[in-house]
Amino acid sequence: MMARLMQVPHEEYAETVRAQMQEPEFDLIAKLRARRLRWLGHTLRLQDSSLLRQVTMRGEDPLRGSVLDDEALPAHDSMEELAAMAGDHSTEEGKARCAAWGAMCAQIEGKSGQGFARNTAQQTAQQLAEIGEVQIRCYTDGGCDGNGAGGRWGAAGWGAHILRTTEANDEASVCAELWGPVETDPDSVWYCGAERGTNNTGEIIGIGQALMWLRDVDESSTPAAMLFDSCYAANMVTGRWQPNKNIALISWARRLLKEATEGRQIHWVHVKGHSEDGGNDRADELVQWGKNEGPYCRLRAGDGEGETRYRGATAEENAAKVGGAATGANDAARRLRRGDVLVKYGLIDGAAMSTAREASVREALQADADALVARARGKGRGKDKGARGRGVFAMAGPTAIADAASEAEIEPEPEVEVAIDIRIETEKETRKRVDSGDPLEGQ
Repeated sequence: MMARLMQVPHEEYAETVRAQMQEPEFDLIAKLRARRLRWLGHTLRLQDSSLLRQVTMRGEDPLRGSVLDDEALPAHDSMEELAAMAGDHSTEEGKARCAAWGAMCAQIEGKSGQGFARNTAQQTAQQLAEIGEVQIRCYTDGGCDGNGAGGRWGAAGWGAHILRTTEANDEASVCAELWGPVETDPDSVWYCGAERGTNNTGEIIGIGQALMWLRDVDESSTPAAMLFDSCYAANMVTGRWQPNKNIALISWARRLLKEATEGRQIHWVHVKGHSEDGGNDRADELVQWGKNEGPYCRLRAGDGEGETRYRGATAEENAAKVGGAATGANDAARRLRRGDVLVKYGLIDGAAMSTAREASVREALQADADALVARARGKGRGKDKGARGRGVFAMAGPTAIADAASEAEIEPEPEVEVAIDIRIETEKETRKRVDSGDPLEGQ
């Protein structure tokens, strides 16, 4: 238990236990107290209908030695007041109280407990200005399609967009662009310790890859700024928070941070995600590249793959990534939005973008239209046969086909127009028409 709580690899358990027997430096009691208090905080934030919370809220007169008897708890006159101190995840004030509770637990186990604060755009700009005129900016991001919602774990990827500012601090050149999938196969040479592809593991690998680039590729001692939108990943990598899972992956990233800071100062700056920040938008685009099939651009100890380890992606490379075959209207719409980001920040010219994406969008629109019409006519197979109980309008996602056609500035094919007309019906209307035996009467 002690070795696991210290987050050491399994093969180092015996050595760790022997060292602690001879020269103890790990406070097991403090660690367990902190874990109990974290559990209490989570319990107090549960819904009022939770049976566990209801039982906990009865603890006005706690038993001696129980978690509610811990002297580290903040002073309170009632359980309701203590629950308010634990915070919630629905308001800014509640999130601040959650952070304060976490800091209290971290201090009990001897950690600083001070996590990174979320910035506004103005705060991000101010923190970058304070670093100095010349700096390396590492924008990192990660993501997973679905991320477990509804039991769906889709493709997971990560990205890192690295810039170097000039002395005037008004222009920046691209030093490198890295991207790839979250590798979960322990036998792969690209494995970093991730047990599952998730938003969090993607975020951590993105940071780790940027740190590896600073360590292995960049030969300067220029101060670096790690610009992240995941406070979880940044707090874990810097040791402000301690992990209960992803232990091997976080240990990998922490080793890289220690090595990258030898001879270089690294600053950590939060940037709000999806806020029209050019660097963060580009990192998010690279995440999408990492979710798809290669080629990838990534690093590993003493080696790597991909030319953009040493430069930014060219206009042709950007066009190839955005212009590939889309899998449907929703994917096409995402490609259009990402393509517009590339044009906005000068990473690809507008004419190349238009040429690259029109064929992809037309193909996606027609594929979705065919699927919609087939389902409406009862030509689907298995659970996709007909439109009973679901509504044909739901097949392509709300407004996806119309939005994709509009953004591409192309006219939908006739079958696409049929599909758009079908989608505006309510589920009840669709079921009634399908049951009548003529789902496309008048079309």
